[in-house]
Amino acid sequence: MHNFSRSDSPSHTAFPVASAGYPFIFASVFTTIVFALLELTTLALIGLAASFFICYFFRDPDRVVPNLKGAVISPADGKIISAGPVDDSRFYEGSCIKISIFMSIFNVHVNRIPHEGHVKMVSYYPGKFFSANLDKASSQNEHNAVTLETEEGKKSVRYKLQG
Repeated sequence: MHNFSRSDSPSHTAFPVASAGYPFIFASVFTTIVFALLELTTLALIGLAASFFICYFFRDPDRVVPNLKGAVISPADGKIISAGPVDDSRFYEGSCIKISIFMSIFNVHVNRIPHEGHVKMVSYYPGKFFSANLDKASSQNEHNAVTLETEEGKKSVRYKLQG
């Protein structure tokens, strides 16, 4: 396995979960326990199913990446819905290639940086929470933009839609 490396250190659990999911998991499990103690069986079973789904949604599996200098690795699970050249976007001046990835609720929702480099800027944009499959979501939803700079001085912007 010398041609691959891990982007993060390996997890110490069999089912790693993203830390952002813990408040949702704890709230769901607490509510489920309350329903169970009150002998509200149907609500407790619904809560149990919701707790398992929330754990599934916030899973953070270990990833390995190829050891290839300059490789661009997909930053997210999902389906590529568009890829092509763009001139002067709101995130980047000049021409670049934009790749849009749609993540359904069944994809891992942990995003990683797609290329090696130094983080030059992180920009947060408050906004709405439209469904991510709508065209207006990419311009109006809450999101972050991360600007990277490679060793060669090239810049890359990683845009993460929150909603």
